Amino acid sequence: MAERKAKATSIFKTNSPGETGLAARALAAALGGGETVFLYGPIGSGKTTFVKALAASLGAPEPASASFSLMREYRSRKIRLFHADFFRLSDGEIAEMGLETAFEDPASVFVAEWPEPLKEFAPKDRLELEFSLLSGDGRRIAVRALGPKSRKLAEVFK
Repeated sequence: MAERKAKATSIFKTNSPGETGLAARALAAALGGGETVFLYGPIGSGKTTFVKALAASLGAPEPASASFSLMREYRSRKIRLFHADFFRLSDGEIAEMGLETAFEDPASVFVAEWPEPLKEFAPKDRLELEFSLLSGDGRRIAVRALGPKSRKLAEVFK
């Protein structure tokens, strides 16, 4: 499991997929490139909904789930977005993907669902969002900021 050292910076709740999308749009407005965002949570907790809204807010074409292709790249006028889904991948499979390019590109944002296998490769400065299911369409999202760039991003959720 990816190492999580910090306690939640903030916790907020959404009551619908639309509200989860609003949170993603707020984050998109704060992104400038060079950021990493990890999304944790069970299946159906809103991670992909969040990424789709994030990509749309950045002006990327309609994103598809990365579940079947492991990683997708979206280019928009503002930024390059890498969306990865590491569900059921091993450390060895991750090492062969060449993620260094995505992590090191100052003009891109790297967003990973199921990032647990990235423990050896993860940038130390990253924003982590942990999604939990609530009743109905409600979601609880805990925000952790690990590093100065991520602490600045986390401000949008306060």
